[in-house]
Amino acid sequence: MVGITQSKRSNSSLTIDGKIQGCNYIITLDTGASHSIINSAIVKEKFDPLVGAWFRTATGEEAAIKGKIMRNISISDVSIKHEFLVADIMDEVILGMDFMAKHGFVLDMKRQVLQYANVTLLLTVGYDRQAEVLQVVVQ
Repeated sequence: MVGITQSKRSNSSLTIDGKIQGCNYIITLDTGASHSIINSAIVKEKFDPLVGAWFRTATGEEAAIKGKIMRNISISDVSIKHEFLVADIMDEVILGMDFMAKHGFVLDMKRQVLQYANVTLLLTVGYDRQAEVLQVVVQ
């Protein structure tokens, strides 16, 4: 079982604009999700199937995980390759704790920013604003 806390969009979700394989998407940051997940509707290539895998949403519903796939994700000037689960979800992309922990991203809820190395990325609450770089520190 995989813990993913939401399967549909919320106006209070923390989001950021980014690219997956060069295409623009709204990326939802979900600290309650143990794994990162990509909507099956935006995966056009073959992926490794996962039979019998499922996750439970925050509402308690069960949803099937169709498979997993490596994707290149870009947020501002940061570009990283990461493995995503593939499932039918309302969000385009969910970044879970696996992504943040593995790649050293730090979520600052008070400032509503995502910190990575020397880059500070402004997050959006909901789906209305564009992501922007707040600060880049060169040492």
